[in-house]
Formats: sequence, structure tokens, C-alpha cells
Amino acid sequence: MVFARTVRSATLLCSLALILSACTVPADPAIHSVENPSRPSATTDTEFVEAGPATSNLRANEVPRPERIRSCQIDAARLTDTEGTMTGAVVEGASGDLLWAVGKAEKVPTASVVKLFTAAAALNTLGPDYRFETRAVQGEGPGDIFLVGGGDVTLTRSAERNYYNSEASLELLARRSLETLDLPPGSEVTVKSDASRYEDFPAWSDLWRRGSAGLGYIAPVSAVQVDADRDIPWRRLSPRSMNPEARALEWFGDSLRRENPSLVVTTSGSGLAPEDGRVLATVSSAPIADLINIMLSDSDNSLAEVLGREVALAMEIVDIGEAVMSGAAVTPALLD
Repeated sequence: MVFARTVRSATLLCSLALILSACTVPADPAIHSVENPSRPSATTDTEFVEAGPATSNLRANEVPRPERIRSCQIDAARLTDTEGTMTGAVVEGASGDLLWAVGKAEKVPTASVVKLFTAAAALNTLGPDYRFETRAVQGEGPGDIFLVGGGDVTLTRSAERNYYNSEASLELLARRSLETLDLPPGSEVTVKSDASRYEDFPAWSDLWRRGSAGLGYIAPVSAVQVDADRDIPWRRLSPRSMNPEARALEWFGDSLRRENPSLVVTTSGSGLAPEDGRVLATVSSAPIADLINIMLSDSDNSLAEVLGREVALAMEIVDIGEAVMSGAAVTPALLD
């Protein structure tokens, strides 16, 4: 993977991708279809052209087969744009020298190309084997359980079928927790969530597209999420709510009830798990080397946001953007 080999290559790739984002290519509506969550192939953005005059040994009555080719064309008018409708730049990765730029030097909402920087920063600071972890921690009473989030948006309530093909399930976490507690039938269980891991970071940005949660692009970023808060666990652009922590808590309570119907399970909001509380069970995500592939190929916003926060935590930097740029080893000249 290019990011694991050289940060400079990653930086140059980001610059090239920024330019390619301005190219006009035929759109394929199936890529973003809610009914078709499959990940696009490398040949998605293409057009068909007829082959040119025969230069080979084709028979006279043979019709050359159309060939699938990549095409990209930048409108010349946009290259001299001064109204700020397009912004972009190409820089030399090693020196940070500006090679080409267009548009106003104003802060604008970031494009998905930033996910390339996020991937490089995550691999540099966390390492390819890093995994998100979700814990069930015992509270003060024998039946008190805290669902402690570690930022794993791949945690699922549908182990058999989910968008990330995740094996980290609420069902498994509930089963292991109850096995550890070994409560007698009819016991009362009170469940709370602890999403304090991301308490220093904003959960939502006003720069994001209006209605993003309802459209299925992203939910507010919480350290406690299940299926990235998708209504339908296996659907890429499934609608999401504005309170993923509350929904995760309810779904965990449901898992506990299914595991042991004799228990009286109550969910009671959020709180802080005891620092010395007994860890009842743990489930972990796939390594981020695998998750990054999904984030980049599908432009998954939820994965990008939690990876950015983990990079910031590892670097002890509150500003996520600054942490990502620093973690990706972007030179100060690129930030001017």
C-alpha cells in the first residue's frame, strides 16, 4: 500500500487526486444508489468509444468491439477561474513547492481527497494493525454495565450481514458480558453508555451537507456507534439518526435481553464508567489497514472521522485537521 511505504508518495497522490476531482467524467448513478451498496470497481467512471480504423488483420465483415477506456477532460475555462467556483493546487511532495493553483485562497468545505491524508496519518501514527475496541465494564452494582465506546463504527447488531463485514457484534459482547457476570435468573441489569473518548472533539460540523444524516452520509460522530448508526446495517447510504449513542445503548440492551430473557434489563442513558471497573468483555474491529481500504474506495465519512479523532488522540492534538496534516507529514508550506 502506497501510504505504508512513503509519506511523500501519499502527499503527491493527494495533490494529483485534487486535480482529478476537477475532471469531468461520465457519471454512473449506480455508484451512489441506496439500493446498490456494492463498492465501485476501478473501471466505474468510464465511457465507451468505437475503435478507430482497422489497422490489424480484421476480416472485412468484422466489427471492432468497443473498448472501455478512461477519459478525463478539464474545461479550459475552469483553469483560469477567478470566481472561486473551483479550487485546487498541485504541489511537489518533497519540497512543498507550489506547481499550480486555481481559485481563491479561502477556506472551503473539504473534499473527499482529505481521506487520503487521513489514511496516511492513521498508518503513520497508529500503525496498520491498530484496532478499535469496544468494552463492557462493570459499574458499582453487580448488574451495572457500561458500554464503553472506542470509536468503532463497524461494531454491528447484525453479525450475519453488515456493511463492513464486521465480526465485532453486540451479540458477542452481550454474551461474553453475561458469562462473566453469571447473574441468577430474574436479576436486574442496568446499562449505560460511556462515549467520553471523543468528548474534546465536535460531534457535528455546520460545513457538512445539510441533511447528511437523513441522506445516509454520516451521523454525529460519537465514540459509541453501531453500524455507523445506519438504519439498515448492510446498506451503504442508509438513513441515520442524530443520536447514535442512544440508539447503540438501546440495541445493546436488546442484545442482553435476547441472550438471557430472564433478566430485567433497563437502559438509563450515558455516564462515566469507573476507572477501575472490571472489564466484562471486549470486541475489536478489523485492523485499520483493512478499514482504510473501505474508507478510500467507498469514501466512507464515518470511518474517516473516527480515524481522524484517533490520530488526534495519539498525537495529543485537539485540532483534528492539524493532527491529520502533522500525522501525514505534510510540510508547513502546504498549509499556507
